[in-house]
Parts: sequence; structure tokens; C-alpha cells
Amino acid sequence: MQSKLLFILFAFLSIAAQGQKVINNPKYRGSTAPFVKVTKVELTDTATILSFHVDLPKGTSIGLPDGSAICEAKIDAEKFFVKSVEGAPFNKQFPIPNKGGIDYKLFFQKLPAHISAIDFGEFNEGGSWFIYDIQLTDEAQKSMLPKKLLGSWFNEKDGSLYCSFFDDKAIFDKQMWEYEAYNETKNLDEVVLKNESGQITLYVEYDTNDNPAIGHERFDKKSIPVTTNPLVFKVGKYFYSLNPCTRNQEAAAKVQNNDKPFELPIFKVDSASYSGYIIGYTPRMGKTTGTLHFNNVLTGNQENYVVKIREDGYFNIKLQMYNPEEIYARMPFFNENIFLEPGKDLFHVIVIGDKRASLFMGESAQINTDLKKLDRLTNKDYKLFNKNILDRDVEGFKHFCLDMMNKELSKIEAYAQDHAICQKALQVQKYSTTLRYLMAAMEYDWTYENAYREKHNIPRNQRQLNIEYEKPDAAYYDFLTPEIVNDKLAAVSASLYFFFNRVKYLDILRDGQRSFKTSDIYSQLSKRGIQFTEDEHRLIAQLQEITKIQESPEHKAFDEKYGNKRTAFYRKHMKDIREFQKKDEDFDINKLRSFLVDKGITLSQDENEFIDAQIEFSEWDSSKKISAFYEEQKDGLNKLNKKYQEEINQYHKTQRIVARNEQLKSVLGIDEGFGTDVMTCEDFSRGIVEELSPVDPETLAFMKEQFSTPFVAEYLEMSNNKTIAKIEANKLNGGYHVNEVPKTEGGKLFKAIMDKYKGKVVLVDFWATWCGPCRSAIKRIAPLKEELKDKDVVFVYITNDSSPKGTWDNMIPNIKGEHYRVTRDEWNYFKEEFQISGIPHYTLVGQDGAIINPHLSHGMPNDALKSLFLKHIH
Repeated sequence: MQSKLLFILFAFLSIAAQGQKVINNPKYRGSTAPFVKVTKVELTDTATILSFHVDLPKGTSIGLPDGSAICEAKIDAEKFFVKSVEGAPFNKQFPIPNKGGIDYKLFFQKLPAHISAIDFGEFNEGGSWFIYDIQLTDEAQKSMLPKKLLGSWFNEKDGSLYCSFFDDKAIFDKQMWEYEAYNETKNLDEVVLKNESGQITLYVEYDTNDNPAIGHERFDKKSIPVTTNPLVFKVGKYFYSLNPCTRNQEAAAKVQNNDKPFELPIFKVDSASYSGYIIGYTPRMGKTTGTLHFNNVLTGNQENYVVKIREDGYFNIKLQMYNPEEIYARMPFFNENIFLEPGKDLFHVIVIGDKRASLFMGESAQINTDLKKLDRLTNKDYKLFNKNILDRDVEGFKHFCLDMMNKELSKIEAYAQDHAICQKALQVQKYSTTLRYLMAAMEYDWTYENAYREKHNIPRNQRQLNIEYEKPDAAYYDFLTPEIVNDKLAAVSASLYFFFNRVKYLDILRDGQRSFKTSDIYSQLSKRGIQFTEDEHRLIAQLQEITKIQESPEHKAFDEKYGNKRTAFYRKHMKDIREFQKKDEDFDINKLRSFLVDKGITLSQDENEFIDAQIEFSEWDSSKKISAFYEEQKDGLNKLNKKYQEEINQYHKTQRIVARNEQLKSVLGIDEGFGTDVMTCEDFSRGIVEELSPVDPETLAFMKEQFSTPFVAEYLEMSNNKTIAKIEANKLNGGYHVNEVPKTEGGKLFKAIMDKYKGKVVLVDFWATWCGPCRSAIKRIAPLKEELKDKDVVFVYITNDSSPKGTWDNMIPNIKGEHYRVTRDEWNYFKEEFQISGIPHYTLVGQDGAIINPHLSHGMPNDALKSLFLKHIH
């Protein structure tokens, strides 16, 4: 009887064991949350249970949403949502209770028997934790290679990455390989690899500490290489060259005998190659592209390059550069700086999952590896400046910034003394550190106001702070020496792009800005060879006579007395003045006063005084003569100005450059040189590169004469030629459509446009060709259009006649979407309807034509925009 009971108990336990399976520390392909680990999967007759460990600091808030689900590891698989949670609160935010993190379990329904791998994810809105290809079979937990060989191995000679062995893939010789076989032999073990390019065998010899020497070259006795670099093993009749490797990259790291920093000349135009693999990548992550952001210091623009990612995680791109520089790489769930050099290659192994890491091969590998080490020394507490400004005077804040800079430079130097850091990486890090703190010192006003807002809880929408504080004077900027501003080698740092932006727009340089009379501009254009017609000459002569009247002592005295009051009046009442102009085309300032009073607006004594004086001033004979001239010649002047608009704009631009350079010299003591050339090239490039408006040979020759750095002049010419070629190539582009503006009342215009796109989610972008932030946002969104090309999403671009027709025609073939160019009056209706105070301005419209959000943020990342669009597609 007892034996029978034991048999029944044994059978019951056997059945129970067969109905339950436990996988401890299951392997998985990739994860978007490296601090989250799946520690166990339990498969029972009734449930699927996932155990997690979250390694975040105590007090960090997390949530376990009811949108958490598991599904078979394939696209569009059925989702099984979480049923309950053990060990943590469910469906609400809570703080991590312990220093070591938190452990908890999620319970799901039983999975179908055929599923061998699952994905886990937070499929609620805003969810960001996803873990892919969690393996549920014993076979999947094993690798063909022995555990002692798995991992990344660095060449003991110089610390460079030699190869990486992952569970099911290997990286060797800047390629990804799959395992064909692993053979253990008496002398050398063999790892047989294969990919689309063929098959290769790696030979492995272990030392007494299980550190391998690895190589793939086999020679007979006659062809053995004469070198002391690799180890050479003789096995039978063959010799094998192997490289001793170690897991400890830091211990193996050495700099080359020819190690030296970058030297002049530093500029040359060539292609840099950037390729690599994202280990742990799967297309189910919903991201098939990455983006490289290159800060072009000569054009003042950020250039964006789309990186296409293959299904196996491989990517490869070549981009044209003109100097070595750090570039920001935004890849799926991995963002960081990489350093590229013209004419050289970089192979980047990006590991996502439990531990994010960057490994490098190729010609630019060492500088990237060393910059990652040095970057750890950087002080990234940007609030530090806010904390140290309100209790210091201007000079005190400057010295704080410079002291911080010197401390960080000393820290970098000390680290380099004790570690193997190449001179190029050391040079780049020093430049970046120096420029970063000099910029902080130049941002005194901005930092002071930010700190003041924080301390007094003043919202951003309250633009005026009504506070007085000490402003930096010329002596404050004594750190901006000619040696720093004109240092060409500083171009190796991406920070130089921002540094020149800060210098260019310093308040103390704005005092030298000039205003130019239209008559003088035409005189200068004539001297530069512009051939005017007889009628144009006659009109310009009349304009010059009117200008003399405007410059008479009487008119100047009036302007000196009432100029500031006039400016303040129009600035204060601009919105109401526009409303008045819509009702009364014949502008009369006395009628305007009555209009304002009728609206209940109380005018100040100064405002009434100005209006009375302006009425009296308009009765002067000279004022009547001026008014009569502009009324009679309005059409002729408009025609003249429109005909020579580009030449007038170019004249203004050139004179602003001259004024800025004079200010740099007189205020800061900085002579013309590389620094002024960069800022000038930025100004000239804005129209040529960003607005796709190339210049004629005569204008180009004039521009090139303004530079003292030959390469900068050559680069501007190259950019001009590139723009001409781009315009021609754009003519063949598809994906954009120019639309006729519907003929309807202004208040009904937007609906009339949207009626065309019923059934689609529409992103409406109010923009202009001259708007830098508009152009940058359009470039940033471009990759998203490719991702959504098969979805019911439309991008509509609306501009007005402030975008020159020729420039608009050149630009829109490069902007996929639906385009409209409206009149100024039609634009005004849009401004009123959507309260547009600046551009770019986004409006989101639903499939039914109803407005979802009239003020959509133009700073939303592509991922967030994509989720928003998909949410509203029914």
C-alpha cells in the first residue's frame, strides 16, 4: 500500500513538473531599458510569469502599467496583457524603495505551446520599456562557443578591439559573422565563421589564464611572415599567426609610437565612412533609421544624414566632411558623439540591452575609444552655472567659469598622464572643455535670467522680468583673445559651432549696427556695376532729393525728440494698429487715436504728446512733399525694390558684416582672420545653402574677396556650385505637390484646404523659407515621412509671400508634402485663427477634418510625433 502511494505521489509530481517550466536568466536579443533585467520566466499550466529586477537608485519613480504585455517574437503578434503584479504597486507611479533596486513579478495568461520566444513591452501611451526575443527553449540558451571565449577581446599590443563573440554572432575584421562550427583540437581550437562574403576560420590558442591568442592566417613554411608582432605557432606542416588578446582594454591600451595631435593644415574635403552593427537590434523596435547630426561651422547650420539600418542591425554611410570633428549619432535607443575624420573609416559596434556599450574598429577607432574615457571626466551638471550666478557680480561669475575650466583641464591632463590616451583625443577634449566654459561666460545674461526665473518661480510665458542687473562690458570679455577666436585647430571640436554663434550675437557688438538709406544703397549698387534704366535713374534721383529733405535739421530734430516715443507707441499697440488698418486703409493717426479710445484703451501723456506732434508734423510743407512723393511713386518704388531685392539684401548683409568686424576690432581687439571668416561665411551661406539661392559669378567673386582664409573662400564657392547642382537634381524629385489656394473667404480658407485630406491625419506646418528653425524642423522630420509613407498621414506646408517665389520654388522639391503659398491677407486670417505668434507653428488635424491641437509643439521628437499620428488613425 505504501509503495502504491509513493508511486501515485511520484506520478503526480512528474505530471506537475511536465506542466511547469522555469528558465532562469533567459537570454534575449535586445532591450530599450538597460536597467531592467528579466531574471526568470515560469511557464505553468495556467500562467506565464516573468520575474524582473530593476536596478535604479533609491527614490527613482517607476510605474508598472496595465499596458504591459507579452507576445510572440514577430511583427503584429497577438498581445497578452498583464493580469496581476507581485512585489510592487500596479498601474501607478512609485519610488524604488531600496538602494539595490527592486524585484517583482508580472503574471500573464498561459502562452500557446508553439511559442519559443517572446517580446515584452509597455504598450500603453508613452510606454518605453521593451525587451525583445526572450528565449523560452533550452536550445536557445546555449551558444556554440565555450563560455570562456564569449565577449569582446582587445589586442594586447595597442588595446584596439580585435573581435567580439556574442551568443550567436561574431564581429571580426569590421564585419558581422554567424557561427558555422567550433572545433576543439589538441593544439589550436577553430571558430568557423560565415557571412554573405564567404567563410573564414579563426584559430584560438589559450594561455594558462584562458586568455586567447586569436588569428585567421595560416602559412606553410615558405610563406611565413617575417614579423615579431603576432605569435607564430607551428602545428604539423603549417604555421599560424595569432594576436594575444585580453578582456581588459584599459590594461592593454597603448598609444602608437607616431602619436601626435592634429596639425595644420586641418581642412580638406573628403568622405568619412561610418559603419557598424547594433547588437540586439530587431526591426520590431519600430526604428529602421538613425540620424547623424553634423554641426557645420562654416555654414552655421546643422546637417542631418539619415542612416538606414538593415534587419540584422548593420548600417553604413559615407558623408562629406572638411575637417575632423565630433558628430552626434542618434541611433535606435542609443545616442552619443562619435568622431569622424575625412578620408578615414570608423566601425562602431553598438550594444544595447543589459549593458549599453560602444566598441570601435577602423582608422578612427583609437580617438573614439579615448574620447569616451575622457568624457567621463566632464562635469555635466549644467545647473551649476545657475547655482553660482545670482550671488556673484559679473566679474565673479566670469572668474567662476574660468576657474571651473582650468580645474577640468587639469583633471584631463592628470588623467592622460596616468592612462594611455592618444594626443588627438586629448587635444579635442581640451578644446571642447575650453570652448564650453568660455561659452558659459558669454551666456551671462541668459544664465542670470534663467536663475532668476527658477528662484522666483516665474513662468516662461512671462517674457519681461522687469529686473535690473549689472551687464558685461568690453573688459568682461578679455578672455576672447585673437589667439582663441582665430585658432583653426579648434575646428576639431563640435563646440566651435556654438562658440562662434555666441561671439556673433554678443550684445556689445550690436552698437555698431548701421541703418542704410535706400537712396545710398542704390548709389552703391550703381558703383558696383548695376546698370539701371533711364526711368530707374530718374526715380532714384527723385528718391535722393527726398532723402535730403528727410535729413534736414528740422526733420532730424523731430526724430531725435519723438523717435523713441514713436517706437514705443507702435510696439505697444501693434495688434490694435493692425486691426485698425484692416478697417481703414488710409492711415490717419488721429483716427487711430479715436479707434484706440473707443476700444477703452487709455493713452499715456507721452503717447498723446507724440500723436499731437505727429499731426502737426504731417502739416509741414516738407512732410507733405515726402508723403506726396511716396504716394505718387508707390508702384514705381515697389517695382524697383522688387527687381533689385537680392542685390539690396546682399548689400545690407555685407554692410552688417563690415560693421561687426569693426566692432570686434574696436571693442574686443580681435583682428580679421579665421574667426571673422567663419562668421562671414555663415552669413553668406544662409542664402546659398539653406535657402537654396545660389549667387551669380560676379557676386561670388565679391564674396570670396572678403576672406583671408583661402579654404573658407574655396568652400563657399564649392557650396554655391553644390546648391546649383542640387536645384537641378531636385527638379526630378517626387513626393511633393504644389497646390492652388482655394478661392474662398479668408475665414473659411483653412477648412477648404483641409477638405482635400479628409480621411487622413494632417500635420500643418506654417513656415517660411527664411526661417532657420522652420528649415531645421523640416529636415528633422524628413525620416519620419519615410516611416509613415504607407499610413494615412499627410504633411501640409503653408507659407506666404514673404518667402521669395524663386527661393520657394527651389526649396520645396526637397520637402515631401503638400505645399501652399498664400497671400499676406490670407496668412493674417491664419494668424488670427491659430494665434500664430511665431514660426514654425504646427497644427494637428484629424481624419474627420476637426482640429486636434491648434498649437502642437514643434520640438516633439520623431518618436513622439509618430505615436501621436498613429493614435489618431482609425
